[in-house]
Amino acid sequence: YIHEGLTLSNEELEKAKREEKARVLQNGKLTLILDLDHTLLNSTQFKELTQEQHDLLHECIAREAEGLKEGQRPMLYCLRHMGFFTKLRPHVFEFLESVSKICQPYVYTMGDKPYAREMVKLIDPEGTIFHGRVISNNDSTSSHVKDLDIVLGGEASAIIVDDTERVWPQNQGNLIRLDRYHFFPGSASSFQQKGQSVMESSMVDEGELGSVGSRAVLLDVLAVIESVHRSFFKNTDDGEEPDVRKLL
Repeated sequence: YIHEGLTLSNEELEKAKREEKARVLQNGKLTLILDLDHTLLNSTQFKELTQEQHDLLHECIAREAEGLKEGQRPMLYCLRHMGFFTKLRPHVFEFLESVSKICQPYVYTMGDKPYAREMVKLIDPEGTIFHGRVISNNDSTSSHVKDLDIVLGGEASAIIVDDTERVWPQNQGNLIRLDRYHFFPGSASSFQQKGQSVMESSMVDEGELGSVGSRAVLLDVLAVIESVHRSFFKNTDDGEEPDVRKLL
């Protein structure tokens, strides 16, 4: 994922990880690994929707476009070339802008490379957040689980944000697990949560008045990351060897 076709020996990889960890820490940042689906956004295939749901989504897209102020970005997309609708999680742009100031973010998804690239274009259109640090299932050393083994940096300074705990069997101590984001009905039903999608809840989204608990989940996660970052670099000043796993 760093460079197309690049392979490294274990020795060179460990060297690269050490050097990158030192560089990132020197800049006062932690390493942050972000999942895509159900964490930062939610997608559904056209075939998973009824015609009525199709029409409703197109109405929402048109209504959103009319109400956008200068500088605002859309949150709901129809990706015809992929046969997908995609909805970004509320506050995703605010979250990414804030964490990128204190972390070096990666995307790590079980999805394939073309899908991952398309989704990252939606949440980071200028490429200023991730700078190509996008790991897909094509890059991972396992097709069933995720691992920090190919992420440049060290485990003691890496935070993971994902909705699924079991895909990180070797890195549970680094993980902030957040509630799954289900905007589309097919997404919720695939996790046996029928009726719990935003579309089935009168289109009341996270953090809006009327939503369950009215919680903006990504802002909750941001607060945790900011707290860990403060504690980590406070400990660095004390001469101790800090570890995000203990702080989490």
